[in-house]
Amino acid sequence: TLAWGGMGGTWFWIDPENDLVFVGLIQRLADPISGEFRAKARTFTYTALTRPEL
Repeated sequence: TLAWGGMGGTWFWIDPENDLVFVGLIQRLADPISGEFRAKARTFTYTALTRPEL
């Protein structure tokens, strides 16, 4: 996985194993919750892509 976090609330990651590219764009400069928000965005993205068991 490759990732980058920008100063103004932009970030992306590339997950070649799962054929996934994510781009996050928020406008919050040096916000202390941005790290938590990024972690939740990753969790929500992968959870949404997981197929539920039948």
